[in-house]
Amino acid sequence: MKSLFRSLMLILTLCLPMAAIAASTGSTTDKAKSEATSKAKSDAAKKKYEADAKKHKADKAKSDAKDAKNQPKKKANSKKAEEKNKAANKTKSKANKKLKKKW
Repeated sequence: MKSLFRSLMLILTLCLPMAAIAASTGSTTDKAKSEATSKAKSDAAKKKYEADAKKHKADKAKSDAKDAKNQPKKKANSKKAEEKNKAANKTKSKANKKLKKKW
């Protein structure tokens, strides 16, 4: 009985520390894996954010270039419209004066 108890104690004293070391090593690797995964996710999110910012900047530059290209046309069209309005107003006022003279 004593020999059985001694052999059991010997097994426990040898195996328990190894099991504890294995358990702590396993949790360390899990922690390292989770940290690596977290870092990879944050890096991916950062890259996506930077790509979106670059795309937004490029779209804005393209839009600004298009607006700058169309700006002279808008000014020219507005000048033409003003000239037409002035001509129409002159014609209208002349017609009104003629009508008033007739009456």
